[in-house]
Amino acid sequence: MTEMRTEHPTLVNFNYSLKNIPTPSVNIYKKRLIEKVESVIKCMRWKAFFFLKEQDTHETEPLEDKYGFKSRRCPPQIEQLKPFEEAVLKLVEDIKFKNTRNPFQTSSMHNYSKRTSQRTMKWQAIQHSKT
Repeated sequence: MTEMRTEHPTLVNFNYSLKNIPTPSVNIYKKRLIEKVESVIKCMRWKAFFFLKEQDTHETEPLEDKYGFKSRRCPPQIEQLKPFEEAVLKLVEDIKFKNTRNPFQTSSMHNYSKRTSQRTMKWQAIQHSKT
């Protein structure tokens, strides 16, 4: 019979809470910012579309019931919103970042990468032992 050997994880003290949120990289920050700006613009287009449609026709048309689900369709582009959308996208495009790090952020970023690499190595070891 083969013996099952279990290894106990070693306790590592980082001298700060591991619940601290690390500062995202510039690329991740820009990507999330663009996603949120696009989401806001999409909502504004839908609101403007229904507002303008309501002003054009005062008759009540039967609306298709979506049962509370959001539509997957893209809203039509509204001419009145075009200058605003271009200005907002220009603002996002012109954002400049300063590289400011303090010792705490540097050490936490280093420890985070260390922890994730240890998890990866443990996972690979577990997968290798199963084969």
